[in-house]
Amino acid sequence: MFRHTFATLFGLACETRLLEACEWDEERAEELSDIFSHELSVSTISAGDKTKEQLIDELRESLLRSAKENEVNTLIDILNECSENPFLLFDESELDDN
Repeated sequence: MFRHTFATLFGLACETRLLEACEWDEERAEELSDIFSHELSVSTISAGDKTKEQLIDELRESLLRSAKENEVNTLIDILNECSENPFLLFDESELDDN
């Protein structure tokens, strides 16, 4: 029960931070989310033996082609927080099945 609450709050906090980075432009935030999702999946596919730092550097570089530096910094910060707290990314039922 609490995990769902924390996940929801974490998601809202991330969404708010992204909107703030996009100067409260909801369309830009959605576009940036799509770009981030695409670039993250591309970097994951080509990960190989790269370190987390190398992957983040490559991701940052590719994101800077279509996003402002403050937007990229926000996305990278969110990604780092997600990697530090992965349980927030899963629904309780998904974790209970394992």
